Parts: sequence; C-alpha cells; structure tokens
Amino acid sequence: MSTYYIATEVKFAYGGMMMVVEPEDWREKETRSAQQLSETLLELAKKVRLSTLRKHPRAAKKKVKKGYVPGKVARKHVATARVSKGP
Repeated sequence: MSTYYIATEVKFAYGGMMMVVEPEDWREKETRSAQQLSETLLELAKKVRLSTLRKHPRAAKKKVKKGYVPGKVARKHVATARVSKGP
C-alpha cells in the first residue's frame, strides 16, 4: 500500500469534506470515546478500495549496450607533445 497515495487522497478529500460537513455534525463526533472512534474508523476502512492505493509497480530495467571502447585502447598512453605536434 502506498502511503503517498493515502496522503494524497486525504489531502484532496479534506477540503471538500470541510465545506460539506456542518460544524454541528463534528460536535457529536468529538464526544466519542477512543473505542467508539476506532470502531467507526474500522467501518470506514472496510469501504476503501485498496486497488486505488496500491503502490506503483516498478518496471524492469532496460539493458542498454554502452558504446565503450575496448580497455586496451582506452589504457594506451599517448604523450601530449606527440598529440599536439601531429604526424
């Protein structure tokens, strides 16, 4: 389960919820005990579609052939004076 997707869902739902739900409705919820609150949260959690909060599957890495020169050529020493002098 992706915590990013959960946080995003809560972030976007919170603003709309605060516009729709009246303050009087919250007062009844504030007086609940921890046990009552946990039971309500569990009931709400049962209605969540987990497929919408699934982590994004990572694709397999693509193997790319790099255009390296052979090691023998790369390690060959050439003097700077010889290169700047030319043939």
